[in-house]
Amino acid sequence: TQTLFGAGDMPAEQNNTDGVSFIMGLRVATGRAGAITAVRFFKAAGEGGTGHVARVFDGSNNQLASAPFVDSACAGPKWVSVPLPTPVFATAGSV
Repeated sequence: TQTLFGAGDMPAEQNNTDGVSFIMGLRVATGRAGAITAVRFFKAAGEGGTGHVARVFDGSNNQLASAPFVDSACAGPKWVSVPLPTPVFATAGSV
């Protein structure tokens, strides 16, 4: 299992409550082939609402996978992992 952020890592600004929806992402290049089985993100204290969706895109911005996240089961602040319904396979060097 590989992860970009450790359990103790926390963002400097944990919550921006302006009420505007947005899609936030991170571009990575794989060093070796493998499967993406979940998306992990930080949930701030007091963050709520519905309609959160974890998504995986390729380097051309084509959506490869998505999975809904249900807020009611999680109280932050903490890292939350959203399992993908089907793994996304990545080849070495892909973005």
